[in-house]
Amino acid sequence: MYGVSIDNLWEEKLGSEEALLKRKNRKEKISRRVTGEGNPLFGKAHSERAKSIMRKKAIGREVSEETKKKHSENYKRIFGTKERRESISKRNSGNGNPMHGRSAYDIWIEKYGLEEANHRKAEADLKRSEFWRKKRLENDRIRK
Repeated sequence: MYGVSIDNLWEEKLGSEEALLKRKNRKEKISRRVTGEGNPLFGKAHSERAKSIMRKKAIGREVSEETKKKHSENYKRIFGTKERRESISKRNSGNGNPMHGRSAYDIWIEKYGLEEANHRKAEADLKRSEFWRKKRLENDRIRK
């Protein structure tokens, strides 16, 4: 059975239409299991200690040439041709973009309610104003 896919077995046993349905059902079950509340980490966060350990392990990590080559080949397979890139761009532009006509604030209202959305918006506005204040100071120093 090594190297034999379950999809091929289903197709031989059940026919292509039934195999397609089985494949679709399997993908849906997997999707439910790993997304949202089905994910074992849903609603949880890593502790600061765990994040620190992961950060230390990641610093200085070298990616092998073989891995870089695989990433490159995968990227080329997905986005390889100019036509493909243009079709993806066109599909995700305007009404095709899931964020078209929406803002983060709109999503916060849906997800957390008006009070929490207002709190998050105030924090974001404060961070934004602080960022631009620092940017202006930096530009002033450069000009002098």
